[in-house]
Amino acid sequence: NEWCPSHWPIEIRSRLDHFVDSLNANRCSPPILYFSCHADTWSMGDIYDQLMQPPVLGTPLHLMSSHHELWAQPLGDGHAIAHHAAEFRHQSSDIPEYCWVSNRVQEAAMIYNEEVGQAILLLVRTVVGGLLQDEARMLYDVPSWIPKIDGEP
Repeated sequence: NEWCPSHWPIEIRSRLDHFVDSLNANRCSPPILYFSCHADTWSMGDIYDQLMQPPVLGTPLHLMSSHHELWAQPLGDGHAIAHHAAEFRHQSSDIPEYCWVSNRVQEAAMIYNEEVGQAILLLVRTVVGGLLQDEARMLYDVPSWIPKIDGEP
């Protein structure tokens, strides 16, 4: 249950990386009905298995690549996943990052309507680096990539 590229054959990792890159490139095009992207520098990723597996649904497809982790759950009418996300948010109300992702999953599940036909909810996690200590996240100095206006950051 750890992120280790060696657990997955290179062909699977490459295909998953390509698939996620294609999702990102076409995020505003049908058949994608909802797309949301957020930076979360605190969550370890331990919540996604719980969030994507409502008790009434089976285990989601879960794949890992060199860059991404993907969960895929058939949406059905969306209600099971939406209710589960709301309950998960309520149980985790003291952890803002858990509430944020629960809200996005609930929104994605509720966008479905029966005119769409079959739908799948995909949750993709892209790890871009290791966790930082809180002290390292503080903006003691303005990063060099932020442009200065009139000498002021």
